[in-house]
Amino acid sequence: MADSEMIAQQQLDLGRVLELADLMLRKAEQQQWAEVAKLQSLRDRLIHEFFANKAVLEDRRVAEGIHHIIETDKQLANLITEERGSLQAEIQKMKQGKNAVKAYSSK
Repeated sequence: MADSEMIAQQQLDLGRVLELADLMLRKAEQQQWAEVAKLQSLRDRLIHEFFANKAVLEDRRVAEGIHHIIETDKQLANLITEERGSLQAEIQKMKQGKNAVKAYSSK
């Protein structure tokens, strides 16, 4: 494969990784966590494949892509933390309700 073809392919590959990162964030914002997990698995595989090959893209382009992925992952981590807090609050409410039912039914 000629260098120009390799560059074009790596641009497409990196673009796909970035698209998946953005899609993961949108799915997380919609609380579609199963989809986020599937997309992350695919994205991680593509990242591994991308870096397993000799890079022919400009270092700057690869660095920008990595930066975008890192920033997206930070936003995802924040959304996951928020969701975990929300789930913990729901569990606490359920436990309180269960305890109230037990207390009432033991009288």
